[in-house]
Amino acid sequence: MESIRFSRPLHCDTMELRSKITIIDCIQSEMYGFAQLSALNFTDVTCCDVFADNDNDAESECENVCVAVMQMAGLRNDRKLRKIKTCMKRNPLYRCFLRCVQWNHESSAAFVFEEHCSWRNKMLPGKLYLGDELRV
Repeated sequence: MESIRFSRPLHCDTMELRSKITIIDCIQSEMYGFAQLSALNFTDVTCCDVFADNDNDAESECENVCVAVMQMAGLRNDRKLRKIKTCMKRNPLYRCFLRCVQWNHESSAAFVFEEHCSWRNKMLPGKLYLGDELRV
């Protein structure tokens, strides 16, 4: 109930993933209609991976926000997307996230970051990238 009333992530660590997906999707469709699920649903949490390994977000703030927001059954999709988009002042990976969501809804194949998005969006401006990072 707290998850719905205060728009917090649904924390049910002992629950099987399939059950959690069913519950979140059910709550969201009951509160906002089935059309919400066709646009964005809990299984799209896999798209939060596009925010991983971003040198412009060393603390993984966007990835963490994305995962948390996707578990908020009581939050409408437009608000979820706004929170994800504004996790950083400049968030070029947001468009990649939207591509991933669209891909998930249209294809059963895995979303491959390199085929749809640019690694440049994860790189620091002015930093030279030549391969594996050297650790001294």
